[in-house]
Amino acid sequence: MRPGLPLVLVSAWLAGPSAARATDGESALSVTAGFGSFTVSQRADVSGAGGVLSLDYTYGIADSFWLRAAVGGGLYSASDQLTTGGSAAIGLHYAVDVLRYVPYVTGSVGVFYAGGGAVDAKAHLVLEVGAGVEIGEGRSFSWGIDARLASFASGATTFMIGPRISFKFGYF
Repeated sequence: MRPGLPLVLVSAWLAGPSAARATDGESALSVTAGFGSFTVSQRADVSGAGGVLSLDYTYGIADSFWLRAAVGGGLYSASDQLTTGGSAAIGLHYAVDVLRYVPYVTGSVGVFYAGGGAVDAKAHLVLEVGAGVEIGEGRSFSWGIDARLASFASGATTFMIGPRISFKFGYF
């Protein structure tokens, strides 16, 4: 190996395209629509499945770390009856944001509310983990897939998966 080659490679990497990298203070709004399911413990466990919609706001605090706030809702069929559900969570978002394809993981604490039909109305404390990948289509738009699982000793478990679109702003 030539003596100056490592220095040239590192310099080229540092000077390379940085369009996909997050910056401190950058924000993003993301919308996910897809399939969701839940199970809640009451007199007997009740499960439901249906459509969900989620809105996430993330705020960049470092190159790969973001603060995250999310709200969502869904309409489910549980024991052949219509049940509504909603959630809110706050936490962290970690993205490996250096390429066009951006894998990420999330961890949050929040609440899941379900009620109506066969489900007794109740709010449940949950811990949520998520993962996905976004495909950058420029500095301010990306799309991908998002999946989340939330559960805790409160007796509720939820899952959602679906396509996601994100709009980034505040990177000036």
